Amino acid sequence: VSRLVTRPNERFWEVLAPITLEGEVAGGVAATFSLERADLLSARIRAWPLALTAVSVLVMGGLMSLAVGWVVNRPVRRFMDAIQRVRRGDSIASVDVVTADEFGVLARHFNEMMARIHDFSDELQTRVKEATHELEGRYLEVERLRELLFAMQRDLGRAERLALSGR
Repeated sequence: VSRLVTRPNERFWEVLAPITLEGEVAGGVAATFSLERADLLSARIRAWPLALTAVSVLVMGGLMSLAVGWVVNRPVRRFMDAIQRVRRGDSIASVDVVTADEFGVLARHFNEMMARIHDFSDELQTRVKEATHELEGRYLEVERLRELLFAMQRDLGRAERLALSGR
């Protein structure tokens, strides 16, 4: 007969076996086997997977943060640097992302947009220079006509004075 005995501070197996002599029960043997070492081993066996899982989660979290930093934060930082250069007035700022993922597509479109803006800016500056040159030419023409008008008014005033004195 065997049974598990549990007390507040200990656990053990109690085994009872009869002793028989010539078919008659002459006595019995009782033995107890402490479960302290088995409980310690069981606790250690349960602690290792838990510790290993915790370490694995920490390592995976660290690796994931490195991967996110490498795959996401670095390209976003490059975009932010390009945007800062545009804010400072650099009209040919570009993003150096040459991947085949979404960031690569976004960088290619950003670079194309910046090239178009640069072309539009150059064209606009050329047109402003042309318009300024044309305006300057017209201003000189108006200045020449004003001087001519002033000279004609002066001559006309002199002619009127001569006509009055001749009358």
